[in-house]
Amino acid sequence: MNQEINFSVCLFDHHNNPYPIAGYGGVERFNQLLFNKLGFLGIKVTLICVDTSTIEPSFPNQSIIKLSHRGLKRIRFGKTPVSKYTNAEIFHSHTSSERHSNFNFKKFYGKWVATCHGDLERAGAPFLCFVSRQQMERHFELDLLDEAMIKKTFITHGCVESTHLKYDETGIRNKIVWFARICKAKGINRLIEISKRINEPILVAGTIDEKEVFDELIKRGNIDYYGPINTEEDKGIFFAKAKLALHTSEFFDPFPLSIIEAQQCGVPVATWANGSVLESNFDTSNVFQNIEEIVDYINEKRFMKFNNKEIENWAKNKFSGDSLVNDYLGVYQFANNFPKDEYKNPIHSGVFGNIIKKSLHLVKTIDN
Repeated sequence: MNQEINFSVCLFDHHNNPYPIAGYGGVERFNQLLFNKLGFLGIKVTLICVDTSTIEPSFPNQSIIKLSHRGLKRIRFGKTPVSKYTNAEIFHSHTSSERHSNFNFKKFYGKWVATCHGDLERAGAPFLCFVSRQQMERHFELDLLDEAMIKKTFITHGCVESTHLKYDETGIRNKIVWFARICKAKGINRLIEISKRINEPILVAGTIDEKEVFDELIKRGNIDYYGPINTEEDKGIFFAKAKLALHTSEFFDPFPLSIIEAQQCGVPVATWANGSVLESNFDTSNVFQNIEEIVDYINEKRFMKFNNKEIENWAKNKFSGDSLVNDYLGVYQFANNFPKDEYKNPIHSGVFGNIIKKSLHLVKTIDN
């Protein structure tokens, strides 16, 4: 950042998870890191979150507003003006699905930035940030971005930052592991088929979201169940056992956290070619199109060629908190300086008006 920072920021989280966050909660971990980093840099920053949070400010330029679920919804739907709680020049919200995209801000005179965390978004915000290039490209391919949004669209890669996620040289790395919420969308059928065609059981960890899916996994697969993982420390302990991690999700995952977490522990990850896995994987030779390819890869032990420390360093550098904050400072500065006569603070309508395709070179990208 070459220009002096002359704006304040409000981070808005309408989700139910309290702060401080540990274990699960991608949006919340994102917000918590931004809140702490911006505070450290001396930028005036406000966090609006659920009232069950116990987080407190660490710097004098930070403030926290804790509201009930109902209070957060009233802001989202425009029943309570944002200006009641903050006069920040930048208001930063998040969307994770179509049902979370229906913001209706009233009496808000700052600049609205939204980060899209889910598959498809119609957030309606004037400034949109995508957490991966493939996520953004998907929106262009499906004509979900209109002409006016092109010069106000950014790629700001997500981050994973934890002292507990690191390569443990003392770990006995003799397991093939899988870590995610246990539900059909995470590719359980793929996992079962792989486990039946390799010569060792797969160590599975995660919360059981769908009991019938978990029962099928244990019944049909060659699986050892490790249990749920609730903290960053637990993740580090789990991945210290791994020689290889599997990622089998069947949906378009714009920012696959578990891939990055495993790699920050020095573990190679074998993945399906969907979502943003190509830009999230240390080596694209670990990305596959079908079960046969991935089974051959495992049985031939091709993952053993990688240097664990190199994987860790790559993942930590690419997805660091400092890189994320630098990206967003660039977005905030761009939004703050955007000409007022060209800026409109829209009321979300569910769809954009005239939808047209534009080539990707017109997108303004914040990228290292």
